[in-house]
Amino acid sequence: MTAFLDNYGVLISVGCSFLFLLVGWFIVLNGTKYITSRNEARATLNDLNKLLDETSKSALSFWLDYEKKDLIKKQIFYKNSLSVITQIRHYKEILSYYGLDILSEKEIQDFKKLLTLSPSQSIEKDKDKLKQFFKDKILKSGTSMHIIILNNNKVFLAHHKPVQKPFIDKISIISFITLMSPLSFSIGFFLGAITAYTLY
Repeated sequence: MTAFLDNYGVLISVGCSFLFLLVGWFIVLNGTKYITSRNEARATLNDLNKLLDETSKSALSFWLDYEKKDLIKKQIFYKNSLSVITQIRHYKEILSYYGLDILSEKEIQDFKKLLTLSPSQSIEKDKDKLKQFFKDKILKSGTSMHIIILNNNKVFLAHHKPVQKPFIDKISIISFITLMSPLSFSIGFFLGAITAYTLY
């Protein structure tokens, strides 16, 4: 044993140090990648929520003044709305790579109807039905989008749970010391023995 430690003690000591360094580097790298990924997902989700909010305000303004707008302005709004739906689908696909499952197909279709479904001829001929049609559009333009944005944020928080307390608060100091002491003692004793035999 003495001969072995004389020949390989320094090598083992250096190897152990390198191993601890490698494990620490891996932990830091993994944590950094997680934080970076979370920040990217949060930024993308914020962009989507901003798009939904702006579209909601645009829809609200459109339906409030629907009867005052000419055919060209209506067609422009409908085309822009279809472009928004395409963007929403792209955001949904991107966020799926981050593990976020947001906006069901039904929600997207409902949003598309909210933006592009104009009153039918029968509704336009009935003032009461037309009034109710615009009332529903105006209410949904605000409330439905706020609900979707809130649900998006809930999905993100469920996937990336916020840290409410630092790790050290989750366990007592005594239990932490009890957990780490045997490991620290074993490592210290092993390295000390190697050093002693090497010097001897």
